[in-house]
Amino acid sequence: TLVREGDFIFLDSSTTAFYLARRIRQGSFSELTLMTNSILIIQEFHLFPPHLQLLAVGGRYHPQLHSLLGRASLDALRELHPRRLFFSAAAVHPARGITSFHEDHAEFLAALLPRCEEKILLLDSSKFDQEGLFRLADLSAVDVLVTDEGLAPARRARYAAAVRRIL
Repeated sequence: TLVREGDFIFLDSSTTAFYLARRIRQGSFSELTLMTNSILIIQEFHLFPPHLQLLAVGGRYHPQLHSLLGRASLDALRELHPRRLFFSAAAVHPARGITSFHEDHAEFLAALLPRCEEKILLLDSSKFDQEGLFRLADLSAVDVLVTDEGLAPARRARYAAAVRRIL
């Protein structure tokens, strides 16, 4: 399992991370701390078991991404080191790396990646071999790549060579 008892995890503002948050809410964790910049996760956190903790990153509201970004969000990262980062992106390409169509989003995740012990990229198969405008990181920065069954075996093998584990 990628989320463990007692973890301190960061969930980004992607819809994939939002659905992961819902799965966590239904789990049986007795101790877990979530940190996020996602407005959707923050809005639903009152439905989570009361013993789970939420740390919300401040910042400027980005209506397209339903997230908090900008200088204040970057400042909030300085003192905290989540154990695991669960994040998504607009695209991933073997040569171009992990990319976004939003500059603030790319800057935020690029700053967050080195602060986390384990980086878990959540991407559906439609985002492979694509390119966004703003680069977050090389694919080698990712420890675990989680995708759906729609990824062709040859493509899966090519990306598996760049990360520690693919699920």
